Amino acid sequence: MKNFYDLPDTDQIKINLDLCVEPMFAEAGPHCQIIINNVCLFDDRLMNEKTFETELGLLDSLTLSITLKNKNYKTSPSTAILVKSLKLDNFNLIPMWLKDVTYDNDHHYDKITTHLGFNGTWKLKIPEPFYLWKHKITGQGWLLHP
Repeated sequence: MKNFYDLPDTDQIKINLDLCVEPMFAEAGPHCQIIINNVCLFDDRLMNEKTFETELGLLDSLTLSITLKNKNYKTSPSTAILVKSLKLDNFNLIPMWLKDVTYDNDHHYDKITTHLGFNGTWKLKIPEPFYLWKHKITGQGWLLHP
């Protein structure tokens, strides 16, 4: 039987984050920037579907931003980025759990979407540890703090 001292340190427990994005374009791939918790994972032209995998600490909050840059509306009106999937520890956030997403863009489009067709930033903020947030959004009742 394990005792309290045998339990792993919470700093060592990680949560897997998987993000899949797909470019939509006719000529040149869209310039895409992906930042997770102030770490830039990608800042270049997105030429084909790409999956990003990273880890978060068990007690970390999450700030994910995906930015479409330098779109020319006259020459490339169909250019966009599609957020195909976003999973935290195999819990799929798309399409059900996007109420906390903001999309700040140059066309003032403010509907919840995973299609980024305007220059701007799509941002998801989970201001508390993932499992606390998941517990709340899935309606699993109250959590008591010691």
